[in-house]
Amino acid sequence: MSLFDKFSYRNKRVLVVGGATGMGAATAELVRDAGAEVVVMDRGEITLESVRTLFVDLADKQSIDQALIECGGRIDALFSCAGVADGTPGIERINFIGHRYLIDQMFAAEMFNQGAAIGLISSAAGMGWEANLPELIEFLAIDDYDQATQWAVEHGKCSYMFTKQAVCAYVARMAMPFLKKGVRINAILPGPTDTPLARDNADSWLTFGKDYRAEAGVEVSTPMEQAGPLVYLCSDAAAVVSGITLITDVGFTSSAVSDVFPSAKMIVNFLRGVGGGAAGGTASAPQVQRAASAGQEKPKLPQINPETRMLIDGELVEAEHGATFNNINPATEEVLGVVADATRADMQRAIAAARRAFDETDWSANREFRKKCLIQLRDGIMEEREELREQLIQEA
Repeated sequence: MSLFDKFSYRNKRVLVVGGATGMGAATAELVRDAGAEVVVMDRGEITLESVRTLFVDLADKQSIDQALIECGGRIDALFSCAGVADGTPGIERINFIGHRYLIDQMFAAEMFNQGAAIGLISSAAGMGWEANLPELIEFLAIDDYDQATQWAVEHGKCSYMFTKQAVCAYVARMAMPFLKKGVRINAILPGPTDTPLARDNADSWLTFGKDYRAEAGVEVSTPMEQAGPLVYLCSDAAAVVSGITLITDVGFTSSAVSDVFPSAKMIVNFLRGVGGGAAGGTASAPQVQRAASAGQEKPKLPQINPETRMLIDGELVEAEHGATFNNINPATEEVLGVVADATRADMQRAIAAARRAFDETDWSANREFRKKCLIQLRDGIMEEREELREQLIQEA
């Protein structure tokens, strides 16, 4: 036996949930080649050879129960990889609640071997979990599958961002309780990765950090490149690692935070929920953590106060004929606000105003003035970031 055997999966039994495509499929392939006996669960077709395949639908509690009965036996590593994008019915169950239920049932059935490990997949969308910790703690405290689903629906949290934040918070909070049972838990937080899910949302997912990758000379990662750190985290080589969400974005976040790549700092700080002071006295991440640990009332997010008019030629104006439409929360059908319903004539007014600014002022030539305006815009976004975050979540 060599020291490097700690990276091996020989004589281990591994369960991969969501292993039909993407990072889950790559993870299943990697642990299979590392010597593991592999069971793969998914609701899609599983094409990987030399593994046992089982159907599971994480949006259906009975399906999870049946899949675990069929799986049986003991498990040395569980990789919870399944995930879907916003707009998918049952996203709150598929991305988090179903995974947690499966883990709970495995503990109840004593399926985890001593020294086992659990690995999950979060996302850049989950980066702000610390700033949202009190609400996440409230959600995580509901351990019943159906009641947690009901809470997510009633609170408008059936979203990609919230479920990925839940993954990060769950990993952090369960590290110690699981360690007492002889099981470690970690997650990765991947940067843009060329998966079928990402390709379905390519305009937003695969273009994220494009300027950083171009300057750094790197490409969008592959599923196998992301599988590597995930498989490491569940190997014996990572025996002292638990409760972390490892950012695997080829340095994008670190470069933004450390001002090496400052153009990314605003979006990264927005995702992390940190930066300049937010309107409404919103607490910082450390303040939120202290409040949670001390049992204080959680900080309140600013109330959404949408502007119904349009900004054209420096003035807030109504749409032509005063037309408006309701902005609807797709999860709850709640009316978030009333928005001006612009017409072609309104667009022409805006275009004409922009043309005048370009032709009749020094806007096009005065770079310092444009820079000042952009900095002012950036500062305004940062000051209102918590309200903007809440609006984006509710609108999505």
